[in-house]
Amino acid sequence: MNQSLKSVASFQSGICIQFCNNSLPDFGITPTMEFRYLFGRSIPRVGQVVVIFLYNQGPRKRVRGHTRKQAIWDFEPDERFMVTFDENVQPVGKEGKELTSFLGTVAKMSQHLKISIKDWRKISQDKKDDLWSIFKGKFEFAPVETEEIKLWVMADINRKWKTWKYELKKRSFDSSLTIDQIVDAQTDSRVDKEDFRKLVTHCFCEETQAISEKKKVIRSKSNEPHVLGTKSFARLANEEKKTKLFK
Repeated sequence: MNQSLKSVASFQSGICIQFCNNSLPDFGITPTMEFRYLFGRSIPRVGQVVVIFLYNQGPRKRVRGHTRKQAIWDFEPDERFMVTFDENVQPVGKEGKELTSFLGTVAKMSQHLKISIKDWRKISQDKKDDLWSIFKGKFEFAPVETEEIKLWVMADINRKWKTWKYELKKRSFDSSLTIDQIVDAQTDSRVDKEDFRKLVTHCFCEETQAISEKKKVIRSKSNEPHVLGTKSFARLANEEKKTKLFK
C-alpha cells in the first residue's frame, strides 16, 4: 500500500482513509467496486489531507439492546435468586452478577428513581424502603441477611444511579444547544422527558458547570484507568479460591 497512508479509523458508515498528499494511491479499486465520497462526487480536503470513504454494502450489524432482566421481573411471588456474600460483604458467583445487573436496571427506571434529584441523601426514606422491598422480593441473601448486606445493596444502587446520570449528561449535554433542543434529542425509552428537562436545566447552572470543570481537571490527572471490566475483585477472588480447591 502507498506509504502516504496516514491513518485508518472505523466509522458507522464505513472506513475513513486519510492521505498526506493530493494524489490517490493505488488501492486496486476497479470500476465494479462500489464506493462513494462523503460529500457528493468531490474529494473532501482539509489542507493537504485527502479523505475518502469506502462503504461496506453488507447488512447492518445488529446491536444488543438495553439490559432489562425481564426474567427476574417475571419471577413468581415465591421465586427468589439466592445470592452469596463473602466475608467482606461482597456478592460473589453468577448470582452476584445477576444481583448487580438487576440493581443497574432499577437505577435507570424513572418510575423508581428520578434523575432530577441532585443527591442520594435527598431521596425519601419511603422510596428507599420501597426499593429494598423490590430487591427482597427477587433475591435471598446467604449465609444470612444482615444490615451490612442491606447497606451494600443500597450503596451499590446509589453508585449506579449516579453513573446513569453522568452517562446521560455526557452523551446529551451541549452548552451550544438550548434546553428544548437537548430534551427533544433524547430518545432513550428509559428516560422521562420532564424529569430529564429538570436534569438538563440543572446542568446549565453556573455552579454546576464550575463543579463539572473542577472534576474534569481531577479526572485528567488519573493515570490508572479501570480495565478489569464488570467482574468485581470479590468475584475474581471467589473464582480463584474455587479453582484452587478443585486442583
